[in-house]
Amino acid sequence: MIIFTTSRLTVRRARKSEIDIDALFRMWNSPDVMRNVGFPEGLAISRDEIAQKLEKEPASFENAILLVERSDGNLIGQCKIGKPDKSGISDFDVKLLSEYWGLGYGMEILQGLISHTFTHTAAKFVRGTPNRENTASIRMQERCGLKLSGEGVYEFPAGMRQRTQPVHYLTYLMSRKEWETIQSGKI
Repeated sequence: MIIFTTSRLTVRRARKSEIDIDALFRMWNSPDVMRNVGFPEGLAISRDEIAQKLEKEPASFENAILLVERSDGNLIGQCKIGKPDKSGISDFDVKLLSEYWGLGYGMEILQGLISHTFTHTAAKFVRGTPNRENTASIRMQERCGLKLSGEGVYEFPAGMRQRTQPVHYLTYLMSRKEWETIQSGKI
C-alpha cells in the first residue's frame, strides 16, 4: 500500500516479503544506519524476527514500518509517521542506507512525511529528535523549517545497555500553522 510519492520516491508499507525483509535486515543491522539511534553495532535482529514484527503491524499507516523505494525499485530506506499523542505531536523518523546519503533523499522523504502528516492526521505538531552528532539530520530538519525546541538524553533500559549507547538528541518542532504558512509561500 502506497502512503505517498515524491518526485523520485515512493513511500509504502513494508510487506512480509523476502525483498522487504532483506532490506530491513540490511538496514537494521547496519552500524552506519543504527549508530545514531543508539545501536553502534546494529540491532542484531534476524530475518525471522523481522517477519514476526511485520505480522504485528498496525492497520493504520501511523506507527507502521514504511519503506522508501526509488523509481528503479531499489529500497533505500525506512521512515515512520507517528500517531499524534495527547498533545497532538506526531514523531517522525527517517533512516537511509549509507550509500544513499548526501543525495537529497532525506529532505525529499522528510518533506513528504511532514506534508502527509498534516494532511492525513489531526497532528498539531511534527517532531524530530536527531542525534546531536548527526549534523546531516539536523541540517535537513532545519532546511525543512523545523525549529530547535530542546534537547535530552535517551537511556535504554538496563537490560539493553550492553549493546546500546545513550542517545544525546535535539528536539525539533514544526506546528501545523507554520507548515501552512510555508505551503502558502508567505515566508
